[in-house]
Order: sequence, then C-alpha cells, then structure tokens
Amino acid sequence: NYQVSDDPDAVYGYLSIPSLEIMEPVYLGADYHHLGMGLAHVDGTPLPLDGTGIRSVIAGHRAEPSHVFFRHLDQLKVGDALYY
Repeated sequence: NYQVSDDPDAVYGYLSIPSLEIMEPVYLGADYHHLGMGLAHVDGTPLPLDGTGIRSVIAGHRAEPSHVFFRHLDQLKVGDALYY
C-alpha cells in the first residue's frame, strides 16, 4: 500500500481520453469508495509515471448513474490518445 498525501481521498491525477470526451480523476487504491468517485489505480501495478513500457492498471465503473467514467470505453479506437 502507498500514500502520497495525508488525505486518502486526494486525487492522484487525471485520465483524459479526448476522443471520448473523458476527463476523470484517478485515486490511489481501487476500492468501492474510490470507484464511486472516479477512476482508481489498482494496487500492485506500477504507478502511471513518465516512462516507456509502464503498464498501470486503472479501474473504473461503466454503469455509475451519476458519472460517465468508462461507460463508452467500447468506442475507443486503435490510435486514440490517452493522457494521464
């Protein structure tokens, strides 16, 4: 487990997928609470830091009534940009 802030609910970063008009906060630790607020980094996978060859796992709901999160992820196309 890791903590980069005294606030366990602090936003660690944002994931942007312009082609899907997605810009969502990413929290550390993919638990029920964080997934209800946005996207979450899965413990045990590398943090999405600058560098090549890093494969972080970011989890998110597809059916949260009040937010889009990953609802339209199936519309992502090869070559679409993702920014963190």
